[in-house]
Amino acid sequence: MSSNSDTIVARATAEGASGIAITRVSGALSRSICQSIFPKLKIVNRQASFCQWREDGVLVDQCIVIFFPGPASATGEDVLEIHTHGNPLLSEKIIDKATSFGARLAEPGEFTKRAFFNGKIDLLQAEATADLINAASMAALKSAAQSLSGSFSKEVKNIQEHLTNIRVQVEALIDFSDENIEPDEMAYINEKTHDLQALIQKLLAKAKVGSRIREGLTIAIVGEPNVGKSSLLNALTQEDTAIVTNIEGTTRDLLKERIIIDGLMLTIIDTAGIRDTADIIEQAGVEKSKQVIEKANHVLVVIDSTLADSAQRADEFVQQHGIDAATIVFNKSDLSGFKSSQENEISLSAKTGQGIEQLIERLKKVAGCTHIDHGQFIARKRHVTGLEGCQTHVEQADSDILEIRAEELKMAQYELDEILGVISPDDLLGDIFSTFCIGK
Repeated sequence: MSSNSDTIVARATAEGASGIAITRVSGALSRSICQSIFPKLKIVNRQASFCQWREDGVLVDQCIVIFFPGPASATGEDVLEIHTHGNPLLSEKIIDKATSFGARLAEPGEFTKRAFFNGKIDLLQAEATADLINAASMAALKSAAQSLSGSFSKEVKNIQEHLTNIRVQVEALIDFSDENIEPDEMAYINEKTHDLQALIQKLLAKAKVGSRIREGLTIAIVGEPNVGKSSLLNALTQEDTAIVTNIEGTTRDLLKERIIIDGLMLTIIDTAGIRDTADIIEQAGVEKSKQVIEKANHVLVVIDSTLADSAQRADEFVQQHGIDAATIVFNKSDLSGFKSSQENEISLSAKTGQGIEQLIERLKKVAGCTHIDHGQFIARKRHVTGLEGCQTHVEQADSDILEIRAEELKMAQYELDEILGVISPDDLLGDIFSTFCIGK
């Protein structure tokens, strides 16, 4: 059974051959392990030392060794880093040596987990570490770096401070509830509660953008057969991803492509044309299309603008399939000359590319990512959910009954504490850190 008091070891750099490999050790045995592997090395704290690694008098490798005594280290414990040449055999040998001297192989994310438990970082920063490693775009990478630096945490803690001040005022009034409460006292609390709501709303909006940067958007392209759905997919991906013909029902299955546009990751799904059909295979494709509509973040309803009743067809399609978040794409505008002035409508030609830029700007606006500032942090769904819960409790705290107000404010505090990891269930922490690589 693993313990936080164990000394752990793992390769910190990626698996496989490379120029340099770094093996990391953390725990009370780090210094003794260093001396056991390199008996002639004179350890100088936080200084890179060049040394020769020998086995039975035979040179194995030339290494760089750095020792960081705790608590001023990445994990808050004694940390040893051994830099070898990048042959996997060398790092495997180092790990074998370390385990023979009392260490054990680290679990996924255990180095970061120890940093969290030892107060070096909070849970938001711990998650940002994994997000920084796995970022799929420069926007996601920069936003993760902001969270890792503590930008997101600072804003959450600012709300906590305001919330605590209001709770103190409310609890004080409850303690003296047998006395008359002055109107200006309640007015002050109400004013501060409304200010708090505005702060939460602002941070929630920012977190939603951060979540979209991390998760991206799933965009479903739907419509009747032969309206240009596959051509639109090809125009957006700038590749011949989908087969395009004039034969109705060509797309029988879902085609999924992932693209990054100005830092926004989009998963675009081309669906089968929706119509009544006797073809069993096509029926299955139509059913899948309907399922995608329900799960997508946003839907592009493609309409053939050369048809006289194209606007009516668009309205009927949206109503028939209960689509809430949609952009109507009037395709083939190069043939029809159709122009739309509605915000949720785009006239374009998937064939010529005319109007594609406008559609991209529309998708960025839908995602809330028309402008990503330098202070934008990355966020996860659980952060957004927590802030929404906090917002709800603060709104419900707008009550004349002080006991209700106090309880709702306390619940709002719990939501923020869970975001930061102050009170996080063990299974939540397990889920978060299990997604990390072994050496992180």
